[in-house]
Amino acid sequence: MRLSLWVEEEMQRRFGSKRRAKEEILARYASFVYMGNGQYGIARAAEYYFGRPIATFTMDDADKAALLAGIAKSPRFYAPSAQDTERVLRRRNQILVLMASTVLSLRTG
Repeated sequence: MRLSLWVEEEMQRRFGSKRRAKEEILARYASFVYMGNGQYGIARAAEYYFGRPIATFTMDDADKAALLAGIAKSPRFYAPSAQDTERVLRRRNQILVLMASTVLSLRTG
């Protein structure tokens, strides 16, 4: 916990605001997180699993984005190549619900 607080303080000092520090921490995490099958980073995983850059994803690809978001919890169990496809889809659906509730709270809040 101390380490995470120290990292956040250092990033805040470097980037000038707490919000920018958190954005940078998330961006770095997203670039280095293990996504299964020897893939590191969400961008690489999008290309590996779906054959295209994440920058080309649209709202119609929310299911793919949700699947990618769910992998980091446990690549062994939630990557598209996992044995138990029902578990993968259940995790994807959980993420879709979270994404939808976030969008709704942003619109109403």
